[in-house]
Amino acid sequence: MKGLAELTKTTLIGGLLVVLPIYLSILLLVKTIAGIFALLSPVTAAIPPGYALVRGLAERVAGEGEGAFQPALVEVEDALSPGFR
Repeated sequence: MKGLAELTKTTLIGGLLVVLPIYLSILLLVKTIAGIFALLSPVTAAIPPGYALVRGLAERVAGEGEGAFQPALVEVEDALSPGFR
């Protein structure tokens, strides 16, 4: 019976020494990410949403929408290179 109690005690202490640091690390990481989001929220509110920016650029490259890119030959030094107008 004494051996079972000693085994249980050793297992619980060993488990806590492994699980507790992992739990604290995850908790610290979550709090850090929450703090970073809190600091960046005013900055992200001031810039245009990324989805709309990427969507607009993709529409221009695809030739749809207003102000679409048009293929052109651009003179670079003494050669013509493909580019957009």
